[in-house]
Amino acid sequence: MLTRNFLFLLYLCLTVQSASLSTISNVAPRYDTLGRIVNSHDGCLVQLTVPGKAPLYYQYGTVYENCTQDGPICDGKCGYLGNLFSVYSSPDLESWTLISDNVLPELAKDNSHISYWEANVGYNSNTNSFIMLYWSGHYGFVDNHIAVATSTTPDGPFINSPPIAVRGASIISDTVALFVDNDGTA
Repeated sequence: MLTRNFLFLLYLCLTVQSASLSTISNVAPRYDTLGRIVNSHDGCLVQLTVPGKAPLYYQYGTVYENCTQDGPICDGKCGYLGNLFSVYSSPDLESWTLISDNVLPELAKDNSHISYWEANVGYNSNTNSFIMLYWSGHYGFVDNHIAVATSTTPDGPFINSPPIAVRGASIISDTVALFVDNDGTA
């Protein structure tokens, strides 16, 4: 009996010891594989699987320009204009690789006078495509539409699609979160 219990405890210890833990800090900056601070803000972190590949974590977010604001009052430029979206991938939430610092190239056409934030990405198994919802100054505080872009891969590039009108809403401010449940419903 002692031998079976000992072997069982040894099995548990080896199993627990082989598990890998990651510590995620909201205070310390994340660095990519080239030693640069990850420039991906107010977006989403999601685990996605591409057929034939191991699942990876993807972080999509706003790329803010390096900007110095004049004085303590927001001037409406820093953080509002010039934004693009980045995507990074990681197998373990610690080692981050920059895939693109402009995963939705169409933003560069008018980001000097239109603001973009909050990229959220999920997979649509009905269309076999990756869907990005994001906040756009074209709609944001103006009407009830949410900007949409699609890609055949999580790496992009994403291409704009017609915006989605949200039923029952008159103005969308920053409610573009995307949640896909385990049963595939969004």
